[in-house]
Order: sequence, then structure tokens, then C-alpha cells
Amino acid sequence: MLQNINRYLISHWTQPLVSVEFLKKNLNQVKIIDGSWYLPSQNRNADQEYLKEHIPGAIRFDIDQVSLKETTSPTYVTPCQII
Repeated sequence: MLQNINRYLISHWTQPLVSVEFLKKNLNQVKIIDGSWYLPSQNRNADQEYLKEHIPGAIRFDIDQVSLKETTSPTYVTPCQII
């Protein structure tokens, strides 16, 4: 079942939520959160990329700051009660 959910998310959430035109017109009315994250094998640094270039007014969300450190899974997020 989890594989089906992952396939659905990947196939449906790869498109932008809004268009560039919408964002340009409404930038002062929305909050942009850059949650970029990469696997270690990708040799990319989301924090450095954000500092180099991001949408004006966007804030950076580092998922590693709220992830459990006691797990071997690189994508395990801390339960909301702990945050």
C-alpha cells in the first residue's frame, strides 16, 4: 500500500501548485517555504542553494532540523508532539 501512495504522490505532486504568473501577481499575499532536501548520494546542499538563489521573501525550512536522529532512515520526520 505504501508503494501505491508513493507512486501517487510522485505522479501528482511533481507539478507546481501555482503558476509563475500567479506567484508574481500574489507574492505579497503568500508565504513561500523552501523545503528542498536531497539524498546524501546526490551531492547537493539545499542550504547553500537557497542562500545562492531563492524566490524573494522565501524562507528556508530544513527538515533535518526536525528529523529524528535515532533512526537510520534519512527521511524520518519527528512526530508533531516533539516539535
